Amino acid sequence: MPEPAILVEDAVKRWRSGGEVHELRLPRLEVAPGERVALMGASGSGKTTLLNLVGGLLTPDAGRVVVAGVEVTALGEAARDRFRAEHVGYLFQTFHLLDGYTALENVELGAAFTRRLRRGARERAEALLRRLGLGERLHHPPSRLSIGQQARVALARALVDHPAVLLADEPTGALDEASAAVVLELVLDSAAEVGATVLCATHDPEVAAAFDRTVHLGAAGPPPSRSGS
Repeated sequence: MPEPAILVEDAVKRWRSGGEVHELRLPRLEVAPGERVALMGASGSGKTTLLNLVGGLLTPDAGRVVVAGVEVTALGEAARDRFRAEHVGYLFQTFHLLDGYTALENVELGAAFTRRLRRGARERAEALLRRLGLGERLHHPPSRLSIGQQARVALARALVDHPAVLLADEPTGALDEASAAVVLELVLDSAAEVGATVLCATHDPEVAAAFDRTVHLGAAGPPPSRSGS
């Protein structure tokens, strides 16, 4: 049996929001290499928090997180930053694109902090944008792109270094229905092309249905279950 791409054990994380204390408590989560898993749960259940624990942006109050064979929770802050740059791609609902840069430059910047594939970053960025249908928009700033086109640029930036894991936080939440369907298909197909495992937070059951399985977070939610089961 191959080791999991993502392993979370006995994780506990508490945070305060809106004057209330919330808690994520996850006894165990295993995600196999190449698997695509959706996270669902009510607001405050910890979907984004779990993504940030897996990506090393947060550390748990208890438990451990292992990603691509590395125990992220055993790393110091600088080492977590390096690990994230080398092995994790992020796709957010708000795309965090830089309007002072072109679409191509935004994607190329995604490779600026990794040593593994820095050489050839521009060529990979251009090829990826062309595959995503943005060959005529390479030198446009984000402000001259539609929301759907901006989502594609953000996806290309997240995948330009062939990460082991792609973390997606409501990636279709800002899109209309037609654009959301296109972007979701691109997310799954593009991640498969680079061999990335996908962990995606969503509130939309139709989005979750496109994944291999769904994990429900929150005390009232059922345990992890296969989609459609």
